[in-house]
Amino acid sequence: MLKELFLEAGTRLRPGTGHNLCGLRLAENELSDWQRLCRVEGLAGAGSELGQCAFNDAGEGKVLLPESAEGTWVATVELAEPYGGARLIGAFHIIVDGEGGVTYYPLSESGTASAAGEVISLTAAFRVPLVAERPSRAIPLRSLVERERCLPLPDRRDGSARVLTVHANASTVLGRCYASQLRGSAQEFLERLGESQIHWVTLWDDRWVNKISARLLFQSAGGEHSLTVRNITNYSQASNELRLVLGNRGERSLPPGESLELPLVPQDSLTVLVGEGENRRQLVSCRFVVMELGSESVPVFQTQNTRFLFPPDDRQALEMRYLGVWLPLDLRQFETVLASVEEPLRVGFPESGAYFWLRFRHGRGILTVSSNEDLKQGLAR
Repeated sequence: MLKELFLEAGTRLRPGTGHNLCGLRLAENELSDWQRLCRVEGLAGAGSELGQCAFNDAGEGKVLLPESAEGTWVATVELAEPYGGARLIGAFHIIVDGEGGVTYYPLSESGTASAAGEVISLTAAFRVPLVAERPSRAIPLRSLVERERCLPLPDRRDGSARVLTVHANASTVLGRCYASQLRGSAQEFLERLGESQIHWVTLWDDRWVNKISARLLFQSAGGEHSLTVRNITNYSQASNELRLVLGNRGERSLPPGESLELPLVPQDSLTVLVGEGENRRQLVSCRFVVMELGSESVPVFQTQNTRFLFPPDDRQALEMRYLGVWLPLDLRQFETVLASVEEPLRVGFPESGAYFWLRFRHGRGILTVSSNEDLKQGLAR
């Protein structure tokens, strides 16, 4: 199995109409009968050509970036075996300066950046390590959706720990403990909301954060999307104001008990904060994307750069990397969509080195999740 890709790429963006163009080439053009795609995380998946491309028979591809592309982007290259086989995937940073110059840094299997690509004339050359999907270790999606606790991913012994959670429902609840750990007014309050779970459980045991903090409700009609955020800390005498940061639209305050409806467009990011000064905490940061699968559009929220220390006040604490996937659909509706398309829904966390493929297995009649990680091992813990 191929272990790495040798890529060549231009060190300057080429201007186009309403976009900039980043040219890529597979220097060792193997596996030409495979499907070979490049996606820029945070751009691709919105139903447009921006941020994604297929490599042609000669191994050439052209990724379109926004005109204001300055900054760091994460790109993934995915190779798919013919006839619905397994996937190989690798990632690299694209760093664009203010004058359109580009530097490339491959990401290792663990998601850390390595040395920049070697530049010859106006072309950078670099090797991208590949990780493989493990379809033989696929698990039923319901095993994740119905699981209350996070799913631990294999330990990499680097001072951090990665945990995964997946749920499917129109709403999600943010908190620092599981619903089964609630007592008294907090438990009653959650039940009155019609919720039975706390889906994104972050900031474990942090005494400065409420047990339950926010409820997010997704709505979509006529191609328009919105997210209603409700501050639910008012169950407690120690309630807190929340702060919401939606993309580059500034920060909004949300007092206890109040709700705010936010219009969404694909690629919007949302960060939910609580507290002030040295006690200010990030509950979660997530991105909204709309994945195009055949003729179907699937909304997805996934966390980004959501990390916290556990135990919270311990110098020897682990850095928890929280990988959360929220499918704001009824699970049966999501099953119907995936049963009608050939390709899987891919959700990647390149900077944590974890990738997931959700697909309908017609032979088994169920939705499954496969990964480059051993998910079965985590289910047993």
